[in-house]
Amino acid sequence: MATLFSSHPATAIAALAEEAAAGGVLRRFERLQRVGMLGFIALLLVLAVALLAALQGAHAQQLMQVVLVATPALAGAGAMWLLRRTRALVQAGLQAQAALAQASLRDPLTGAYNRRALDFKLDALLRQARERHQPLAVLALDLDGFKAVNDGHGHAAGDAALREVVARLHAAVGEADLVARTGGDEFVIALQPGTDEAAAQAVGRRLMQALAEPVALPGGSAARLGVSVGVALCPREGAGARALLEAADAACCAAKRGGKNRVEVAGPAGVGRCGGHRP
Repeated sequence: MATLFSSHPATAIAALAEEAAAGGVLRRFERLQRVGMLGFIALLLVLAVALLAALQGAHAQQLMQVVLVATPALAGAGAMWLLRRTRALVQAGLQAQAALAQASLRDPLTGAYNRRALDFKLDALLRQARERHQPLAVLALDLDGFKAVNDGHGHAAGDAALREVVARLHAAVGEADLVARTGGDEFVIALQPGTDEAAAQAVGRRLMQALAEPVALPGGSAARLGVSVGVALCPREGAGARALLEAADAACCAAKRGGKNRVEVAGPAGVGRCGGHRP
């Protein structure tokens, strides 16, 4: 099973900075537009005065009155249209930026979080756990029997199976729990702070039950999959994301070696021990 930890601190910090700064972009741009509007009106007035100064006819006074009335109205209408149009364009740009930022955190095939999202979202959960003095559980999952789906039914069927697996994983955990796809058929689930070992084992067994039902494949066939689950607890297996993920990964490997389709819990010394079997 591949190493689960992948660190991209520069991109993670940049993404967070973009999200924090996005709210002030529109306000700064609007202030700039107001200054530009006032400057535009002043310029038109100067041009009007210069034009009138050049006129030496009998109707100069009447023309000045018309220009003085019409110029601010036309300039104001044009500036307001420009401001509304600019505001709409900026808002559309910010929405597109937010959508791209969110898409960069998601696995395009399944919609689960990807490695980049796991890097800094898990760090945030660990900070919460430390502040609250609560345990935090991480589960490493490796599907059993998935290679046979790709080999026997093709990659399109494998993709469909992965999408169904992720849907079942989301349904089996809480809405606030983090579900990330870290490899081809490998996943990490980070549970909310306050989840102890017994509760984490119960979640692991629930995940096995969720994947116990056959998965429908394109063309009317079905596949039976299992899942090997490794559980690691913070702070027992480590206070940092790397140590926690490595411990969960090692426990998952132990579950694979121990017969697959089971939950294995990392021990205090990093040695996996059996956490339960599916009935």
